[in-house]
Amino acid sequence: EHLLWLYTYKIERIDAELLGHLDHLSNMHLRAISEDASEYQGYHFRRSVYAAWMALEVGQVIYPANDTRLVPLMYKLVHNYHLQDRAIDAGGRLSYDLRLVSYNASWVRNKAETHEFFYYAGLRLLNRIQAIYQSREGEQSEASAMAELYLGDWHALFSKPEAALD
Repeated sequence: EHLLWLYTYKIERIDAELLGHLDHLSNMHLRAISEDASEYQGYHFRRSVYAAWMALEVGQVIYPANDTRLVPLMYKLVHNYHLQDRAIDAGGRLSYDLRLVSYNASWVRNKAETHEFFYYAGLRLLNRIQAIYQSREGEQSEASAMAELYLGDWHALFSKPEAALD
């Protein structure tokens, strides 16, 4: 928690080193989901996403808008959203924690709303990934095709077969 606070509020240099630290912190929280006590899984999911978003924000500051180095940062968030979406269906405390709107309130989204949130959050990121590769004309045709495949898979994972076929 202290590291995230330092990286968020006290670091004065925004550079690739900070990006690496935030990415590592996100990975540590992902690992902690399976290694820490079950009552902290929701906390670790949220912290992992927060650190990953911070890393993406840093990446957007230090790299040009269509730089392919942003892709792994976006894909990590997509991966995280997919894991959380699967955890929602498992039920129990983790499902409840992930559906909480805020820890300070007791308002909980229903499962359908939460699935939609994860679907659209991941979809926006995958569309950005595809746009990055498409903007690089001819240079990344295989990567662009893979991004299109990921989009189709994302639709299929969320039971939207008509969108997956487009």
